[in-house]
Amino acid sequence: MALLSRKKKAAEPAPSFEEKEGGKNRPTPKRKDAIAARPVTPYMKGSKAKGARGARTADRAARSDTYAQRRQAAERGELPRDAGPERALVRDVVDSRRNMLGLMMFLALGLFVESLVGNALPSAVSVVITSGLFAFFLVAMLDAAVLMRLIRKHVRAKFPDYRKPYRFYAFQRAISPRRLRIPKPRRHAGDPL
Repeated sequence: MALLSRKKKAAEPAPSFEEKEGGKNRPTPKRKDAIAARPVTPYMKGSKAKGARGARTADRAARSDTYAQRRQAAERGELPRDAGPERALVRDVVDSRRNMLGLMMFLALGLFVESLVGNALPSAVSVVITSGLFAFFLVAMLDAAVLMRLIRKHVRAKFPDYRKPYRFYAFQRAISPRRLRIPKPRRHAGDPL
């Protein structure tokens, strides 16, 4: 029975510390005492949030507000990359026609799936699928060339002195699916310019 029971020990006196040169010369405080002794500083002036946790919460809220404002500005076309009547014309030309480039994401997904299951398929089926995907890729690149010529024609007709690069901007917009485009399209496919 002695093994299972504990004997109460008499209270031991606090250990005495010898002062050493370069030592802290005091006992280590209990954790709750150390936490209570930490200074509490507000993260932002006038903020009710205090301490590290409150600072993170306030920082997260500020970033969320900034992101929401930036997203709304992007949807209205007010970001520097979208600003100007020239860029608006480029967006309108891209949005007013059906582009093969908008299907490029699906092409990439198809190539990925084909590479995963290509060994499981008969070789003739795999060759047909791969050939079809690459043929679609070539047609999409030809469509991109036609789109770039059309954009250049409209931009030069309306803004003859505009010389800033816009081809990558147009390509980037054309390659994204219509529902994901930001700013939102103002024209439907087939609308005249």
